[in-house]
Amino acid sequence: MVCGYITEADTGIPLGDAQVYLEWQDEYYNTLDNETMTDQSGFYSMNVAAGETHLEIDKREYQSYSSYRNDVCSDGVLWQNISLEKELFQVEIQKPLQAVYINNNRIIPHSTCIVLGAIDIEVLTHDFWYRSQNDNVERVEFYIDGNLKSTVYTEPFSWAWDETSAGMHELKVIVYDTAGNTFEEIRSVLHL
Repeated sequence: MVCGYITEADTGIPLGDAQVYLEWQDEYYNTLDNETMTDQSGFYSMNVAAGETHLEIDKREYQSYSSYRNDVCSDGVLWQNISLEKELFQVEIQKPLQAVYINNNRIIPHSTCIVLGAIDIEVLTHDFWYRSQNDNVERVEFYIDGNLKSTVYTEPFSWAWDETSAGMHELKVIVYDTAGNTFEEIRSVLHL
């Protein structure tokens, strides 16, 4: 048997409804895959024959976990208690990139960001593996030179910058998640 408790790393709170995926292999290279969910106390268990096991744990809003090889002995119990770290997602300004844009169209890559005319500022939120985190976003704020220009609460997270403002500017986006965390990215933009 393979069993254990899944908890949150910072608080030790049990994590119910975490997906536990098991890969098993014996000495003859026979394989078996199995999965289960943790109960409300964070407990999981799966019966397996003697052999080599690998676990993968997934829980929404937490970093995934993959174990190293662990061997289960005949009539043995392998306890694997695992703590998951909260997953802090990342924010990226997807548009404009380091390129020249004319009237919202990317013309050519460039060492700086140059924008002629209006442009749609587009934001991507994701985790380390580029899985979407949009359902965890409460709002996205768009700033030019420290001045709040727009707040967006639903997808797509974009804002049309159509003001006449020639010169170098600081574009900043701040993403607020449903847990109260904030994430930001800043880009310098030459707006002509």
